[in-house]
Amino acid sequence: MRDNRRRRMSDALRGLLKLTDKQRVAKFYDDRFGRSENNVVDAFSKAAQR
Repeated sequence: MRDNRRRRMSDALRGLLKLTDKQRVAKFYDDRFGRSENNVVDAFSKAAQR
């Protein structure tokens, strides 16, 4: 939804639900962590310190 602010939530969810489980996980990893292992480590390190 970041790419298209005018996109409706229902349309965005419908698009996600069309993906396979594997595709959804890959999309999350790419969107959230930029496909970077270092970003994953940093995010979990920060969460563990709280």
